[in-house]
Order: sequence, then C-alpha cells, then structure tokens
Amino acid sequence: MLNSRTKSFEELYGSPPGITEAKTALAYVANWRGSLFGGKIKTIWSYSLFTEAENTHMNYIALGNQYAGKKFSLAYDFQYSDEGLDRTGIVSNTIPDSLYPYAVEKTLYTSHWIKADYRINKKINLSFVGYVDFANWQDNRDPQKGSDEIRTAYGYIPTIEYYPFEKLNLRFFANWVGRVYNYSDYSKNRFGVKDYNTGRFVIGFVTPLLVL
Repeated sequence: MLNSRTKSFEELYGSPPGITEAKTALAYVANWRGSLFGGKIKTIWSYSLFTEAENTHMNYIALGNQYAGKKFSLAYDFQYSDEGLDRTGIVSNTIPDSLYPYAVEKTLYTSHWIKADYRINKKINLSFVGYVDFANWQDNRDPQKGSDEIRTAYGYIPTIEYYPFEKLNLRFFANWVGRVYNYSDYSKNRFGVKDYNTGRFVIGFVTPLLVL
C-alpha cells in the first residue's frame, strides 16, 4: 500500500466538473512472481488499484512473461489500465482545451510489448522490440462522439549489439527507433489531429558503472 499521488490533484487532472478530490489518495498493489520449467519461463504479474477521487478509481494490470533459452529469449508484456480519471493523459492531451480543459473520465489503455533476442555467437546479439498501444475514451460526454477509439500507436526497434571483450562487460550497439501514431476518424474529424510517424537512428555503448 502506498501513496498514489505523484503530483497535486490539480496538476494531474485540472478541475473536472462533478469530481471531488479524495481525502486520502492510496494505491494497493499485489505482485506475483513465478518460475516454470526449471527457470526457462519466468513471470511477473501485478494488479494495482488507485484511488484518485471520491468514487473514482484506476485499475491497472501488468502481465510480464519471459522465456530464456541458450541462444534465443523472448519476453511478452501486457498492460491494461482502466482509468476513472485520465491519469495517463493521452486521451486528454488529444482533446483541445477549448472543449475540455481538464482530464476526461473513463479512459482505457491497453498495450502489447515484445522483445526477442538471438545470440549469434559470443560477440554478436540481434534484438527486436515491438509494441502496439491502444487509447480509448469510453465516456459519452461528447454528443458528437461516435467511437471509443482515439489513437493506436506502434513502435519497433531492431538492434545489433557487439561484445568485443570476453571478460569486460561492455557492448556497442546500433538501432533504429521507429514510431507510428494513427488516430481514429472520430479524433481526426472532431479534434483536428493527424497521423504521423517518427524515426531515430542511435549508436552507443553500454557498460555498468560500479560505485564503491
């Protein structure tokens, strides 16, 4: 059990009409860690309940799964966030302040994320990260609202890693970070947003920083 407030209520949500700030903003988190088949499959699952306002909650589920073989490993994460008040903010930020200058109610976010690694040899590793995120607005406050769908986002990061030394934990890497943002017809027609995508090429190195 912990304090769920990372900022003040007004900083997070503005002043939504009909919403009263909770006197005690608490979060309740339960975790389960599992190991199956001799540790080849590991899981980290969690459920969280956040209280942000009176009679208004956020339910968050995260299911992390990983398979680790000798050369190949695969991780898959699923996230589900049902928010009485839009804590994530993607939907609220899509809507112009001229319509709703505060966090909207009843948003739903789901996400699928995968990471695959294949170790070709001791010095070269290939990696791929991909994800898809869905942002939905389930409230019927807007009389022109014709769909719950607001935005779908995709991401992909292919990476090559090079380990030049056997005894030194140092790796060089190069990757491409691509993102695609697609908005629903309702979002485009009502809020004037447009689809767009971004791309970034990255090179660098990673090594642990040991502090005594």
